Amino acid sequence: MATDVPRVSVQDVLNCSFSVWYPIFEKHSIKSVILNLTDDVLQYLRSDEFYLPTSANEAMDEMRQANAESSDDEDHWSDEDADNDSTKKISFPEFEQKIKNVLDQYDAVFPKLNWSSPKDARWMISDSRLKCMNLADIFLLLKSSDFITHDLCEPFKFCHDDTNNSLSTIQYVLVLRKWSALHPSKEFRCFVKNHRIIGHQGYCADIGT
Repeated sequence: MATDVPRVSVQDVLNCSFSVWYPIFEKHSIKSVILNLTDDVLQYLRSDEFYLPTSANEAMDEMRQANAESSDDEDHWSDEDADNDSTKKISFPEFEQKIKNVLDQYDAVFPKLNWSSPKDARWMISDSRLKCMNLADIFLLLKSSDFITHDLCEPFKFCHDDTNNSLSTIQYVLVLRKWSALHPSKEFRCFVKNHRIIGHQGYCADIGT
């Protein structure tokens, strides 16, 4: 016998936003800090241009310098790279400081937006587990991820009641979760209805959350 699958609404998707469910289950979940995304940060993340905020570039330069070998060839490359640097300059001082405060508190974090994490862009940083220790790691992942782009541009793609104004109902957030080295085989997604667990799903690398 065929089973009727309920249609997904915009409100259903909004109810699954991290900022909605985390306060309810906070004591059972990994410690996290939720930062509201400002309009300028949203515009930057949605932009097709790929460049990092000034402070994130500075963090990357420090990492390169710390890891650089003392060979003449590499020194020559570094000098040439610096001379030709035409990186677009952009910064979000207040927002970046909030991120730094969280990094000072947790040492390392796992980033995500309302629904998805940038797991598909894990190859962009040296720690492929998505362990972020500075601004550069976080912004590299966010700007490189198709999962994040989906959150930002079409989170209601499969909702039956989506309208052109649906995106305006979202308060976008950056979630910084205290880093925990969880093994994928021990990760599960649980489904709760009327305060009861009605199902669970094992780890799936192709799902952004």
